[in-house]
Amino acid sequence: MAPPLVERNTGDIIPAADHNDVKDYIEDAQYRVNTNALYILGSEVITGSYEIKNIGSTINEFSTDVTLGDDSDSAVPTEHAVKTYVDTSTELVVGTVSTTYTIGSEDVLLADPTGGNFDVTLPTATPEKKIDIKNLVLSGANKTVTVITPGAETIDNAASFTINKGESITVTSDDTNWWII
Repeated sequence: MAPPLVERNTGDIIPAADHNDVKDYIEDAQYRVNTNALYILGSEVITGSYEIKNIGSTINEFSTDVTLGDDSDSAVPTEHAVKTYVDTSTELVVGTVSTTYTIGSEDVLLADPTGGNFDVTLPTATPEKKIDIKNLVLSGANKTVTVITPGAETIDNAASFTINKGESITVTSDDTNWWII
């Protein structure tokens, strides 16, 4: 069990030399973050660096970078930074095609082969890329969309995969090939 917290007045700063008695207690404390310090139970208790046990990282910054571009183990993003990143990063790019096409930045491709069967070429496999492809033909003759891969890449160990009317597939990449999930 962690030692009891030293009583402090709201706003008192605990110097770095004195904050060891709260390190173990932090996991159980209610806290909030601002860009200058870590607050526990409403009082500013830590400024400067703080080492988090069991993960080997030292937090020395509260980041307001809304792109989360630094990829740092030493900065904690603020709630605003995370929300802004999520709000701007989760927009899907949707494309609609009706003829042979090579996928670019699309996350969703709506393929309409009403005018005749055609091929859709996947982009080069990149880590964790996911694409949904839907054949929009729902009735009548079976018009198909054949998904093909660039170069020597495969889709489920094959050079291509055919999507029949009304069907859809989701593919993801392992950085080398494409897999239907």
